Amino acid sequence: MENRPLTLPFGPERRMRVVLGLPRAATMDAVLILGHGANNDLNHPVLAGVNERLVREGVVTVRFNFPYAEEGRKRPDPDRVLEDAMALVLEYVAQQRDFQGMEIFLGGKSLGARIAAQLTAQGAGVSGLVFLGYPKARRFAGPAPVCPPLSGAVP
Repeated sequence: MENRPLTLPFGPERRMRVVLGLPRAATMDAVLILGHGANNDLNHPVLAGVNERLVREGVVTVRFNFPYAEEGRKRPDPDRVLEDAMALVLEYVAQQRDFQGMEIFLGGKSLGARIAAQLTAQGAGVSGLVFLGYPKARRFAGPAPVCPPLSGAVP
C-alpha cells in the first residue's frame, strides 16, 4: 500500500492537501473520494482506517482536506465552497490516466457525506455514494424533505 500526498490549488490563493491511497496489486477496482467531518481532517482515525482496509482490497482511496481545515480553521466554509473543493478532487481523479475506466464513488464522514450527497444530487456523475455517518438532518420550513439530496436515493 502506498499513501501518495499531493497538493491541489484551490482558487488563486488557497491549497488543499490530498492523499491518494494506492493498492500494491496490479489491478485496482474502484476509486473512493472521502471528505472529512466538520471538526476533523483527512487524518481522522475513521478515514485513515477505511483507507487502509479498502486499499488492501484493491480500492483506490482519495482523502482530502476541505480548505477551512487546511487553513486550521474550525468553522467550515459555506456549502458552495465545500462542494467546489470536492468537485475539484473529483475532476483531478477523473483526469488521471491510471484511473480511467474505473468506477468513482463519493463519500465521507458526516459533513463530507453531506457534501458528497449534495454534489451527486447536482449531477456529479459518480457511480454511487459511501457514507461513514451522515450528519443530523437540518429542519426545513414547509413540506420540503428533511434530507433533500437523498430524496429518491436507493440504499
